[in-house]
Amino acid sequence: MNLSAGRVSWIADTEDALNLANNASEAQREFSNLQDLDASFAALLDDFNELEAGADVVRPLGWNGRYPPPELKADLSQAASGLGSRPLTRSVRSLERWGAEVKANLTDFWREYAAERMGDLAELQVLAATLRAVSGIAESSVRLEEALGELARNQSNFPSEQSAELLQKAELALRQVEDSLQPESVRRFLSAATRGGASLAMMTDDVLDWLRAQGALRSFKVIAGAPIDDADV
Repeated sequence: MNLSAGRVSWIADTEDALNLANNASEAQREFSNLQDLDASFAALLDDFNELEAGADVVRPLGWNGRYPPPELKADLSQAASGLGSRPLTRSVRSLERWGAEVKANLTDFWREYAAERMGDLAELQVLAATLRAVSGIAESSVRLEEALGELARNQSNFPSEQSAELLQKAELALRQVEDSLQPESVRRFLSAATRGGASLAMMTDDVLDWLRAQGALRSFKVIAGAPIDDADV
């Protein structure tokens, strides 16, 4: 009887030890998962701080923002109610997806806004290169070409204070070049051409003579359709 009891006790002790080992192993895995998730949340915090900075740049320009999806709030609420790794993992994945969507939206908005303000950067760069040979505006044309190059390299990036400064710099350089152009008909034509297109009516004899004299006729092309400024007229 005692021997039987001893065997039962030994088996029970062994079972308890195995359970304890299994629990400890599971606890260690859970702890490791929580450590990884903590690092993920720290990285996400940095990402969302960057998103906030980008939003601060474009919000005054008309960006309406993006609301998080309802499931993201539900995931975060569930994650906040305990230390289970699964709700936390879902929250990380939801935050990553939404952050990527917001970043893409901000970048697209900035790219479209810059294009609306400046026009086609590639065509402007061609124009600036052409105008470097024009007496009286060569220096300002070089500044314009440099500013356009900086803006073009930055245009596809996430909006930042630097992006806004580069756009302002390029706009100022373009305005200085335009203000230096003479006669007035040439200034009006080039200003319209670089901001959505100029109508054929603006291509007067003075403009054609100036373009020929500067060897710039091939720097422009005719496209069917109303210029942006005249599209609604």
